[in-house]
Amino acid sequence: MPKSCQQVVVSVLLLVASGLVQAEMYQWRDEQGRIHYSDKPPADTEQKADKVDIRVKNNDFNYMDENRLESLRRQEQNKTVRDELVEKEQAKKKKQDRKKQYKCVGLKNELEKLEGPVVFYDKEGNLVKVSEKERDARAAQIRKEIQQHCPQ
Repeated sequence: MPKSCQQVVVSVLLLVASGLVQAEMYQWRDEQGRIHYSDKPPADTEQKADKVDIRVKNNDFNYMDENRLESLRRQEQNKTVRDELVEKEQAKKKKQDRKKQYKCVGLKNELEKLEGPVVFYDKEGNLVKVSEKERDARAAQIRKEIQQHCPQ
């Protein structure tokens, strides 16, 4: 007999034998109230024994079904995406804060120049006369911008 046929025959015999081996279990309570279990009913015919189903009810050794595992995978992916978005937002805020700080420093430097002795030149390098009123107006405008852009 070929080896593959032998394997099939053995498999079939094992399946048939496993069905025959399945034993019955009985449960009953004695006169003292104790519960007993046996593969045979009690010898006393006065005592009533209940059959107990001892078959394995859940032979699935996966403690979590595939749907639950998939749900957990999706939750982990969502958490990763949320974390990435939070990181991007934090980086964006840091960049905006740096720009704001840079602008603040520039405004303060410009105000400092305006409040001291000032000489203005145009693009060609010629001296430009600015009245004290114009200088004060520009200084007031810069102070206003500093209030808007710089933390106190």
